[in-house]
Amino acid sequence: MEPVDLTGFGERHIDAFISSSGFYWQMLHGSGVRAIATRSTPYAVNPNASAAAVVLVPEGSGIEEFSDLKGKRIGASRPNAFTTRALPLAALAAETGLLPDESGIQWTYVHKTGGTALLWLLDVGRVDAVFLRACWLEENNVQIEGKWRVLEPFEDSLACRHSTKSVPGMTLAVTNAVSPDKGAIIARTVFTMKDEHEAPIWGGATDFRDVDNVFRPLLLFSGKRFRLAKS
Repeated sequence: MEPVDLTGFGERHIDAFISSSGFYWQMLHGSGVRAIATRSTPYAVNPNASAAAVVLVPEGSGIEEFSDLKGKRIGASRPNAFTTRALPLAALAAETGLLPDESGIQWTYVHKTGGTALLWLLDVGRVDAVFLRACWLEENNVQIEGKWRVLEPFEDSLACRHSTKSVPGMTLAVTNAVSPDKGAIIARTVFTMKDEHEAPIWGGATDFRDVDNVFRPLLLFSGKRFRLAKS
């Protein structure tokens, strides 16, 4: 796993941060951070279910379920990504009982956000499947019909194609370096922010249990927890 520099948290040099709910949930234990708000979008109006992964495979590939990913070549953004690696790996572990180091997956990382580079890898046959952020396809009007297919489509309140259970999305949190008064100002500010359609940009997620459930099967062979980067 890639190292994560957490020095700023321990030395109170960081007042607030925006991260995946997975990184926030890890920092919650022992680091004195608290969530203020969680990102919402037109596709994700429920802050408790605003992030998921979509797994794409080629039509006719024979990959029908998560267990078929064992030993396959998979493209992902980076090794410590929560939404686009930890979420689908947790689904794989739940279905097969395999930990990440036991899956035999051959990884290709593009170290970029978005899905353009990953779709190119899938298109030219360098990988057998890709892990993408749910809603990226809809936000970029990507047509997949007849070419690629969503693996094990999941249905919940998230209004875009996805393969995993939805969890809270990008989370704004404050550290213990922030006074309660300043924390209240931050909260009032973000909860009044609107997008171009006058829809709220931030909401209040109240249930992070599914985030914790993601980490339960993702204990590495060394016994250490699946460590994430901030973004």
